[in-house]
Amino acid sequence: MARVTKAMREQAGQLAERPYTFTAVRGEDGIWTSGVLEMSGVISEGDDPGEAIEMAGEALRGIILTMLEDGQLIPEPFETREYSGQMYLRIGPDIHQRAAMLAAEKGMSLNRWLAAAVARETGLAERVAG
Repeated sequence: MARVTKAMREQAGQLAERPYTFTAVRGEDGIWTSGVLEMSGVISEGDDPGEAIEMAGEALRGIILTMLEDGQLIPEPFETREYSGQMYLRIGPDIHQRAAMLAAEKGMSLNRWLAAAVARETGLAERVAG
């Protein structure tokens, strides 16, 4: 482990300011739990969503500092990553068969049908023409 320097603390703060994806979920006890999708180890709580996210931001800075200290790569925020629009999907043969049948029923290619299904699940269905 490297010794933590002022420069490392500043770098951690700058990296934590990038547009990471924060979540906030209210528990049954009324406490809000917040995290960062890009880094599963960042979890915090607060009395309201704002406080939980603020606390998660502090936790994010700490995790990034530890990662820098250990020489680990810091994940890029989803927002700044580049996506090609291509992905490879492995599914069971029975799911593959059923999806092919459903696509055929709709008069669509399997690729287009899968793209539409993913778009529906992500809330972006309006961006995919059927």
